[in-house]
This record gives sequence, structure tokens and C-alpha cells, in this order.
Amino acid sequence: MATKEKHLAAAQKFLQKNNLTRAIREYEQIVELDGRDFRSRQKLAELYSQTGEAEKALGQYEQVARYYADHAFYLKAIAVYKQMQKLSPASGEYTLKLARLNEQQGLVGNALAEYRLLLKQHEQAPDLAAAIEVLQAMQRLDPDNSAIGVRIASYCAQLGRQQEAHQAFWAVEQKVSGQGDFKQLQRLYEYFMQLWPQDLAIQTGYGRALLNHGEPLGGVQYLADLHRRHPEAAEVLSALAEGLRRCGEYRQEAACLAKLQQLQPGELDVCRRQAQALIDAEDFEACFLLLEPQRKAFFAAGEAARIKPFYERLRQEAPENREILEALRAVYEELGEGEKLFDVLSEATAPPTLAAETPADVLDFNSIDFETQSAVGDDSFEDLAFDLVDESAPSAATEFEDLAFDTLDEPAETAPALPAARLDLRAELEEVDFYLQQGLIDEAAQACDRLQQAAPDNDAVRQRLEQIAGRRQRPETASVPGPVITSSAAPAALPTSAEVPESLPPAGGTAEDLFADLDLSLGDDFQLEAATELADSQRGVQTVIADEDTDSAYNLGIAYKEMGLYDDAIAEFNKAMKDPRHRVASLCFKSACLVEQQQYDAAEEALTRGLSASGLTLQDRIVLYYETGMLYEACQRYADALASYQVVADKDADFRNVRLKIRELKALVGDTETAAEERVSYL
Repeated sequence: MATKEKHLAAAQKFLQKNNLTRAIREYEQIVELDGRDFRSRQKLAELYSQTGEAEKALGQYEQVARYYADHAFYLKAIAVYKQMQKLSPASGEYTLKLARLNEQQGLVGNALAEYRLLLKQHEQAPDLAAAIEVLQAMQRLDPDNSAIGVRIASYCAQLGRQQEAHQAFWAVEQKVSGQGDFKQLQRLYEYFMQLWPQDLAIQTGYGRALLNHGEPLGGVQYLADLHRRHPEAAEVLSALAEGLRRCGEYRQEAACLAKLQQLQPGELDVCRRQAQALIDAEDFEACFLLLEPQRKAFFAAGEAARIKPFYERLRQEAPENREILEALRAVYEELGEGEKLFDVLSEATAPPTLAAETPADVLDFNSIDFETQSAVGDDSFEDLAFDLVDESAPSAATEFEDLAFDTLDEPAETAPALPAARLDLRAELEEVDFYLQQGLIDEAAQACDRLQQAAPDNDAVRQRLEQIAGRRQRPETASVPGPVITSSAAPAALPTSAEVPESLPPAGGTAEDLFADLDLSLGDDFQLEAATELADSQRGVQTVIADEDTDSAYNLGIAYKEMGLYDDAIAEFNKAMKDPRHRVASLCFKSACLVEQQQYDAAEEALTRGLSASGLTLQDRIVLYYETGMLYEACQRYADALASYQVVADKDADFRNVRLKIRELKALVGDTETAAEERVSYL
């Protein structure tokens, strides 16, 4: 040991003379004599670093860092690996170890910052498989950050890992959709439609996004076109039915659901939706005919309550119809609603009301032949043209009245056609005006054509036709977002399935465009772009996290300071200052780091701001004034230093070595008692 102490003493002498080469030799001897002297090994690594011997420095640092990590001195290990990272910034090995150590220590913000550096390296390589692993580690720390999920999905897709890509995409879609931001959701779909042009689920999701975020007309048009190309796709039909409902087109919704029921026979939810559409369309006969064959199936599934409102509404419309009363009685009996059942039984046994006494506005269901009537009356869908499967026929502009389904099988015999409903001219004109406001010229023209047939001499109809003719003479572009084009200078027919690609070309462009627009370049704040930003809760965890472990931040700052990593130390002390327990000490250490960097003005500003803070105790102020005196000494402002020390001595003359400081400074500056008395005290 005497030999080791001799080498240590010699090393100190050489360091004082700035003879680094000789000092290195002494420390090499020390490490050879005592391999477990990690303090000396760390000093040797620092000297290697100063002389430009990076490889030797890294070798020594590695042993020191591994020792600290193995013995759970994680903060010291982090400080050492940080120094190694600065020596070899291109090596991802040290960055990964830093990220994992910070994660292990609970320093989430620091861990994410290191993972971002590592991710950038893998992307530049490029090594997408390694990038995905880093992104997955980041997602564990920041599960609500949608940007991470987008990148995972994109990179998995590029590597052909489609199942993982789809899982990541739908997870992001659910988060973004929950925020109700259509612009973000639209760009998300447009980009991934480009990645997966044959993926029907993605395309259908885009249509639903249009429906659910303020563009129902565009959504219906898009989904109708999608149905033309995929006539047997149940999910498309279901989404299209939702869109028709949002647009108030209940008869066409019912027709769409009838087609869906053919694809999914026995699906009770589809039946229920169709019944609701028929009720809303006031096609009560068809609703009754639809429900009756399925009533027992609803009972067997324990869902009698879901069809009860329909039968009750039918009873309101035709209160004397015995078949409806019998059906409603069965529903009440199934549900065990005895009191209501008694009322229905009483009405069922009452003598029938004479037809002459039936109010004119009440529909007489007894006049309908329920055995032969189609589930949806012929007059209900006379204007529907859902023959989208027939690609040979010329395709017409997509409209509510001309969406072609051809979904219903005609029965062998049908009841006599019901009288045509009386035309509601005012409502029809309002529909025309709505189409014109939306730029749907073709739809407005066809609605006017129907009105002109029913009311050929009506001035209001004639005025609308003239307005339409004028609009067609000047081109207009519809306001429907995304790839859907609703109008142009002249009526444009929708392309046939042979002409339309599996995915309409999205407007989002390349992946770089998407990442640029959504700010997915993983910057320091790692948030989606403000121009189309998500809610604040979606912006991800920033590098500086208020609720992070302030004890760890404080201790890590000390470790960085000891290693000479002053910028990193200051960052950690800034975090620790948010905790009142560490506020004053962290401020003092931060000031010391700034002084080491000769940033005297910044140090003075930090201490002055600290002194003016509320909630400081007398002892806190004494400490800060003493630190201020040390700062002034460092920058040779001796009079100011003396004044600061004098404030300390006035309150605690025995604090540290303040008496000695005052005596030394008085000797330097002469008689400065007046200056000291004029010093403003915050005590």
C-alpha cells in the first residue's frame, strides 16, 4: 500500500505541473497494483481522454461503469456511460445502455431522449428491425404517444411484418379517432391506404372516418364506390348503411341493410337496424313483415327488449290491427311485463272498430296481405339503382336516389301496390337547395327532374332548374375531403370497377410527407404537429418530466458534475429544483456548474432569481447569499463578494468560513464598509 500511496502522491505532483503523460504512468501503476481501485481507474480514463487516447479511455470507463451497474450504483453508472457516449457518439451500444439504465432508475424523460438518439442512428443506417425494437421500448414508456405507433406500423409494413403492422395501425387509429381530430385521422388513413392498397378494412375505415367526423356525404359517396368494387363485402355495406342513416336517407339505409342481411342471414343486429330504418322511413308494413319471421329468434337470444319499441310504435300506427296486438302480447309475455300484457289482451278481445270510424291519417294494416307483401314495399325503393355489381352497365353519378343495390328477391306473388305517397313539395325543394349548397349539382338536377314530373308548372322548381343550368356553366369543385370528387364542370360518371384502382390515390403523399406533417421526426418534444395537433394528453412524454423522480435527478446531477458533464448536470438540477427539498441545493450546484463554464452572468441570474423566490427560510437565504459571494469571488468582483458575505455574517457569523472570507476580501479591496452597508439584503 505504501507503494500505491507513493504513486498517488507522484501523480498529483505531475498533475499540478500539467504533465499528463507522467501522471498517466503513475495511475497505470496504481491500477496494476489495485485493480479494484475504481476511483483511480476512472481518473486514468479521464487522463486518456484528455490526451486523445479514446480507445484506452473507453476500456477503463467500461470497467468502472460495469462495476457501478453491477453494484446498483445506477446513477454513477449513467454518468460514466454519458462520458463514454461523448467519446464515441457513433456507437449505439453506450446510448442503449444509457437508455436502459435511465429506464431502470425511473428517469423516463432521460430514457426517451436516449432512445430517440438511438432510433435516429438506426434510421440512418438504415436498420428498420432495430429501429422497431427501439420504438417498442419507447412505447412501453410512453404508451399514449400516437407518433410512436405510426412509425412502428410503417416500419413493420416495410419489412413485410404485416400482422404486427396492422396491430400497430389499429391501435393508433383508435387513439386518434378518440380525439375526434378528422384531419389527423384522414392523413393517417391516406398514408396507410398507400402502404396497403388492397386492404379493404383500411379503406372501409377511411369511409367511416369521413362519416364520423363531419363529412357524411363524402363518406357515403366513397363507400358506395367501394361497394361497387367489393359488392360482397359485408363491412362495406354496414358502413354504407351507417352513412345513409347519418344523411337521413332511411329507405336507402333499409335497402342497404336488406342486402347485408342476405350476406349475413340470421344476424339479429342487422335485422334490428333494418327495422329501425323502416320505422324512421315510416314504412310500417315492411317493418312488421321484417320482424315477424325473426321474433322467435330474438326471443331465443334473450333480446326481446330490443324489438319491443318497434312493436309498440307499430301499435301506435295501427292500434286496431289484431296481428300487431298478438305480436306485442307475445313480446310482453316474453319479458314478463304483466300489466302491459293485460292492456294488450283487453284490446285484442275488444270488438273491431268500423273502418268508417278509422281516422284518415291512421294506416290500416288489416288491408295489407301480410303473407305475400315484400319485406320492403316496391314503392319504398323505386328510385334505388343498386346494381353496382353489373360492371357492363354505364355507371351514373353516385347519389342517394340512384345508389344501386338490387338486393331484394321478389316474391312469387305480391299484394296490390299501395297508393303513391303525396308529394311534399316544400321538403323536396329543401333537399334540392341542400344539394346545391354542397355543390352536388347532379343530385340537385335529378331531384328537380322528379319534382318537374310531379309538378310541371311549379315556378319554384323551374327556378331551381335554371340555377342548376347556370351552375353547370361555371366549374365548381366540391368540398368533400380526401380522394372523393363530387362535382365538376359537367356531370362526371363514376368509373367502373375496371377503371377504379383498389385504393384511390391518397393525398397524403410519401411517408416522409406524413412524418413531416405530423412531426413524426421524433424531435425533442416528440409530439404531433401543432397545425393538426392532438390534445395535449396525446403529445407524449417530454424529456423534462415534472413528476419524475427528483431524488434520482438530484443525485444524477451530482454525478454528472463530478464527471465534468456540466450541461447534463444543469439539466438534472433543473428537474430536481421542482422539489422543494432539493430546490436550494440544486440551485447552488447549478450555479457552480455555470461558474465552471465561466457563464458568470447566467449564474448570477439564477441565484438572484432564487433569492427573490417565495417560501424561502432564513437558512435558505443565508446559503444563497454565501453562494452569491463565491460567484463574485470567482469573477473577481471582490466588493460585491464582500457585501454578500457581510449579509451572511450579520445573520450567522459562524456560517462556514464567512469570517475568514470577509477578512481576506477586506484586505483586497480596502475600506468597503460603506459599500457593504449599501448592499441590498433579501434576508
